[in-house]
Amino acid sequence: MIEENTFRQEEEPIENALRKLQRICEILKEMGYSLYEENIKAEFLDPRSNMAWIGFPIASEGLDGIRCSNDKYRGLIIWFTNGFEKRDDPRRQEIVKRIQAENLAYTF
Repeated sequence: MIEENTFRQEEEPIENALRKLQRICEILKEMGYSLYEENIKAEFLDPRSNMAWIGFPIASEGLDGIRCSNDKYRGLIIWFTNGFEKRDDPRRQEIVKRIQAENLAYTF
């Protein structure tokens, strides 16, 4: 599991981050979420780009969204909007559990 406030010494190659994001999207698709496949691209993960630190949507269920950022110190960060912001939401808990089980991203 990736712990909060865990920082890496080296920047993860964008190709590795993209593979992890693709796996996260597979998980979300298995769980029945609508994906924003047009946003799953390496250029959005480049830590020098605005999209990497601002974040971009990767999936949703109605108004509840799942976004991704890529930080050169933390790597992939998966975060939640609207109804998913509630930490006790069972859907959010299952998403976090599955992502952390494969050590794919920092979640908050």
